[in-house]
Amino acid sequence: MNKNKWLSTPVVVAIIILLAALIAAGVAASHLFSLIQEDVTSRLNTALVTSINRVKQSFTNHQRNSVYWAENTVIQ
Repeated sequence: MNKNKWLSTPVVVAIIILLAALIAAGVAASHLFSLIQEDVTSRLNTALVTSINRVKQSFTNHQRNSVYWAENTVIQ
């Protein structure tokens, strides 16, 4: 009986284990990538909301100061 050395049982088992490990690594990498994307999205949304609030607050302060200076009788 002449067996091909590439189709021997240890080689086939090693190939199956290697493929399983590669698939598991791919799934894990995909999951981690999606977690990182969610984290970045959350951080960017938080930064955006904070920036918008700061701009609104700055606008309100400038508006209040403008009204104060416009109604100041000494300046008029």
